[in-house]
Amino acid sequence: MTTRDDEAAIEALVRELFSAFQSTQAATGSLERLPSIFTTDATVTVLSAGDLRTESVPDFIRPRRELLLGGSLTDFREWETDGVTLLGRDVACRRSRYAKRGMRDGEEFTGVGTKVFGLVRLGGAWKILSLLWQDDA
Repeated sequence: MTTRDDEAAIEALVRELFSAFQSTQAATGSLERLPSIFTTDATVTVLSAGDLRTESVPDFIRPRRELLLGGSLTDFREWETDGVTLLGRDVACRRSRYAKRGMRDGEEFTGVGTKVFGLVRLGGAWKILSLLWQDDA
């Protein structure tokens, strides 16, 4: 596999993660597939208002599924605006800038932030080992 192939595979993983966070019926399938792009013991960590919270992938997905499919969050979309990948042989790190937009309880909102992915190649496939993120505000 070439460096470009590795970068393309990692970019595809990141696109798949972001595509799961939409308030549409298409998101249902994406949310169901989401655990498959993580390692079995992956962690998701958010830094918010000086508080650091780390969760397992199922614990991370559960409230987001309810929010995205429950009706209080509509027209929601989150997407990568910029990304840089650093590659080792079977380890990688990707820093992504992202934006989000939607309606929460009838009020429009937008936001931007940073996600940092720790990735590993296992059995020839790239997986997310850790995800750390922080909204800018």
